[in-house]
Amino acid sequence: MGFLTICSDAAGRVRLALAADGTLWKSFDGGSQGGKDQNAGKDENGAFAHWDPVDFNGLYAGYYTPCHFTALVGTNVDFAAAGTGADGLPYVFRSLRGGVWDQVALIGKTPMDGMVQARGRVNAMLFEPATEQIFLLCDSGELVTLPDCPKCVRIRKVADQAIVSGRIFGETLELSLLDGMVLKVGISDVVQYRISYSYARGYLASHGGTIVWLGQGQPDFEQVTCTTTKTMQVMGGNRETVQVMGGNRETVQARNRETVRATCRNRETVRAGEQEETAGAERAYQFGGIRTISIPPDDVTDWLRETLTRDGKERFLAFWCDYGVQADAAAAGARRMGYTMAFSLGGEREFLHVV
Repeated sequence: MGFLTICSDAAGRVRLALAADGTLWKSFDGGSQGGKDQNAGKDENGAFAHWDPVDFNGLYAGYYTPCHFTALVGTNVDFAAAGTGADGLPYVFRSLRGGVWDQVALIGKTPMDGMVQARGRVNAMLFEPATEQIFLLCDSGELVTLPDCPKCVRIRKVADQAIVSGRIFGETLELSLLDGMVLKVGISDVVQYRISYSYARGYLASHGGTIVWLGQGQPDFEQVTCTTTKTMQVMGGNRETVQVMGGNRETVQARNRETVRATCRNRETVRAGEQEETAGAERAYQFGGIRTISIPPDDVTDWLRETLTRDGKERFLAFWCDYGVQADAAAAGARRMGYTMAFSLGGEREFLHVV
């Protein structure tokens, strides 16, 4: 069978392929998954000699919408497959080894339009290893960015016609359009460093890191406290919270209650904006129970240099400001300086961040 795309995992032991009929196939180093194929092995060109079909629509009947797959890409850690559902909308699923697939919500949030659903057939997907993000090229002219945070998908219309294919060339996306023209888009213009409050809290709880406030004066802690409390109440015990916090549903609910009680106990301190003086221009606050330092925007570059030397490039940093502009710029600047885990929480104001 002829394949349109073949991808392998980082170790080269698992391969997935997309066929022209919209189906997915997989092959393992050593033959089929069950290991019973007598013709297992590689041919004279080093290619896998046996492929097994991935019966996605059969396995997930009644759970996921049936899909005709149109694009496939491999990342540093998993595979992503895009397809068109029976409703005509695009869908993306991710899998570590091609056996179990999880759906990615193709919904982005903008201050003007609110929640927006990606549209159009996904003609190709590009993986950018430096940022570890996936770009979806759609025939609607939309360019969809899949970032670290699943709640922060970015949807941007870059053309008034279909994007047929594309490639990454240096720091640019070269997008081939339906009329034969090539549109060049800077990766820095479409990459998404935004993360949600819940993503930041979950990561900080398990790995540690720092939240940096860049806004004018001090943030509205009462608003943050209320947002955090409501989020904990709404999220209590659902699947997403269990995945982020680990453990069973009862444990998560108990942890949430403890967090809410702790937040209430600290409410007066939070409202007062109590701060402790630290070295240099830093001031320490509390962001929903998480220690936050405040740095004037003009001092961010110097602070990043000092932190890079002291803590290393893998330090988790989440910037936060009034409207999100300075936070986005700081996250991008930190990435250029070598930080691999620098993000933006957006703006403190309503509709300028994702909870």
